[in-house]
Amino acid sequence: MSKFEQFIKERRYLQNVSERTVQWYYESLKWLRVEEPTEADLKDFVYRMREKNLKPTSCNNRIRAVNAYLKWLGSPHKVSRLKEPLRVLPTFAPSDIKRFLTWKPKTAGGRRLQVLVLLLADTGVRIRGSSVKVARTSGHSSILKALRSH
Repeated sequence: MSKFEQFIKERRYLQNVSERTVQWYYESLKWLRVEEPTEADLKDFVYRMREKNLKPTSCNNRIRAVNAYLKWLGSPHKVSRLKEPLRVLPTFAPSDIKRFLTWKPKTAGGRRLQVLVLLLADTGVRIRGSSVKVARTSGHSSILKALRSH
């Protein structure tokens, strides 16, 4: 039995990880290629993922699994995680929030939509200085268009 298989077997039966986690280990360890990696093997592991255009977040996901394997193996090596870009979400303008508040829905579905949008706006609000900032998700842009048409 290979060390990869032994690692996964211990995780499955001794730590009772889910089948999805077992799949994740298999998928991640495929990238590693060698059971007892050197520092050069670990660098190659990251290089190959990046050459295949995996995003830093996806690479870090695989790196977590490999680091768990390395720790189990008793290896002195550890793969450093990649820096992930910080995403700054766009915000709604105060005029957009006012539009949510003043919109008069004509149906029960419209009222539910308004309550939901206002709840999301209320719980996602961050106040900076005198302006109100609300995180915008992909669904809100269509809501804004619907509100503007009414």
